[in-house]
Amino acid sequence: MNEVVVMAVSRAVPSERAASDEEALVASIWATRVRWSLLADRLKRRIDIARAAVLYLGAAGAIAATATATLLRTADVARVPVAAFGAVCLAIATVVTTLLLTPDAVRRWTRARAASEGIKQLVLRFRAGAAPFRGAEAPARLAAEVAEIEEAVDDLLAHVAEIDEDDADVRDAVVPGSMTPGDYVRDRVQSQITDYYRPRAREYAGRARRLRRAALGLSVATASVAAVVTVLAGDAGISAGGQQSSGLAPWVAVLTTLGERLRPTGPAADTTTLR
Repeated sequence: MNEVVVMAVSRAVPSERAASDEEALVASIWATRVRWSLLADRLKRRIDIARAAVLYLGAAGAIAATATATLLRTADVARVPVAAFGAVCLAIATVVTTLLLTPDAVRRWTRARAASEGIKQLVLRFRAGAAPFRGAEAPARLAAEVAEIEEAVDDLLAHVAEIDEDDADVRDAVVPGSMTPGDYVRDRVQSQITDYYRPRAREYAGRARRLRRAALGLSVATASVAAVVTVLAGDAGISAGGQQSSGLAPWVAVLTTLGERLRPTGPAADTTTLR
């Protein structure tokens, strides 16, 4: 009887050790996925801030330059600082565009997000026991496929290393447990749709509406200013032999440019984005 008990215990210990090792592996890989997700969030936030900064700086610079040439044309005291302010805004916008809004910056963001999502789907498939994660070799297969994903983005590993493992989002991340194929569909597919894509679609649809309204307002203002310029130009032609005296004409170009910049494009226009 004692021998039977000893044999049962000896079989159970390796099994428990293997389960413990598997849980440690999944927890480590999931923490890695969270770090890639945080990196993607940072890179996307950097791009969003840079785009907004370029928009505002470009608008401020264009308005200042136009005001200098029209409203402040005879105001020497105010014209110089306003002109300098406009030039600085445009220069900073150019630098931000050159350094932060490059195709490489966008690719870094999308590749980091792809790495995060790729690792996520591997872990969930592993937890669901889906092919090819079956049998005793499943943990080793999972580790190998995760390594392949990270190898494809090894130029971003230095950025991932900047995210500390003790970061609250990494430390408090909930590791997925074992699941059935039905759980996978619910947690991976349906949850992604209801908890992410639909709320984001509503968010971007609202943002697109606000941008369209702002662009419409600027279009109306542009048409109004253009009409006034046309009338004043006609009056000037009658009274001064065709010499235009209105200083409003340059504002038409400024308003047109601002309206075009506010038109929703990309995610704000089609209500889709990468997570």
